[in-house]
Amino acid sequence: MKTKNVYYIFSQLYAFGELASQIWRLRNIYHDTKLYNITVITYPLQKLRVNKALYNIAMRGLNVVHSTDNELIWFPQDYPSGRIIKDNDNIFVNIGSHELRNMMLNECQNKEPHFLYSLTKNEEKMGMQLMDSFNIPHGSPIVTLHVREPGFKNSHGVQEGSDGTLRNALIETYYPAIEYLIDQGFYIVRLGDKTMTKLPFSHKQLIDAPFSPSYNDFVDLFFISNSYFFLCSPSGPLTIADTFGTPRLITNFPLWEHVWAWKNDIYLFKKYYDSKHNKLLSYKDILCSDLLKISDCNKATELGIKIIDNTSQEILFATKEMVARLKGKYLNLSEMKYINQYFRDIQYEASKIHSSSEVPILNFFDNKKVPISLEYIRLNPYLINEGN
Repeated sequence: MKTKNVYYIFSQLYAFGELASQIWRLRNIYHDTKLYNITVITYPLQKLRVNKALYNIAMRGLNVVHSTDNELIWFPQDYPSGRIIKDNDNIFVNIGSHELRNMMLNECQNKEPHFLYSLTKNEEKMGMQLMDSFNIPHGSPIVTLHVREPGFKNSHGVQEGSDGTLRNALIETYYPAIEYLIDQGFYIVRLGDKTMTKLPFSHKQLIDAPFSPSYNDFVDLFFISNSYFFLCSPSGPLTIADTFGTPRLITNFPLWEHVWAWKNDIYLFKKYYDSKHNKLLSYKDILCSDLLKISDCNKATELGIKIIDNTSQEILFATKEMVARLKGKYLNLSEMKYINQYFRDIQYEASKIHSSSEVPILNFFDNKKVPISLEYIRLNPYLINEGN
């Protein structure tokens, strides 16, 4: 079969998430290099800092063309946005991140991704030098940590919006989990930037990397890609773990449509309190309603919904569960079977309200895995039961 040229305009080169995820999704959709030759056209860079190390890895092996043309348009004006045009030799892709996500999920549903980023031998050597600079013995088990705060955008002249506020969390609620991981022999590498709340305690196994003189763009990539798992809230570095295949314990995640899970991922969603009816909402209440579309704090307030962060206890219990799961020591098959059936029932009802692409989390359940912390559900049984 003749090789086709795939051309993709990448217009959102900013921060961490979009850079890694859009190109990664494209490479998974058009993963067969015998059939597709990908060219990425970038224009122009936005204000937020681009991680150059991540850019180099994401673009490795691709044809890259840089344009400064703000009016770069491939499609006639009467074409709706989000289109793919094909001819005998070419595929022109002019769609955004969410459309790419849905295409990739359809391609890889209940599978492993076709393509993952990886480090070269030279990059691994650079990483060993970083470990030395942080006094981490080679071969030590590492957990990377990132908890989103508003400082990054504000420091780059971009006002934090209500959507970002919805994804923020307090680092102090992670202290018990940090202490547990240290007791278990893990080295914790906390990622972020110098606007983050500095950790108030120190330990030889705890590296508050943004405040180290050794911190650079490559720190995030190396330690996430070499982590036992990534403990995080929803933010740009989350996607780095996604694209390298690192297991993710994703905390304080709003229960919205931008959710997907792979083999070893675990979610802790934020809780939703309905002030009008004085009740905490179950997953069914949220997934089978328009609450799934809440994307910012202002919208939640308008609907009388208070979105509540995970507690220290919930994060600690889920961290213990994550370690046990990855070690193959957390087998609760009967409980998983019950929860899977619960979500199958929800999926049937949700399908009458939403398209399948709007509730992708429902498609990642089977009898052997549940991408939601069971310990979290045990602490909050109303999540899978009617009423409180």
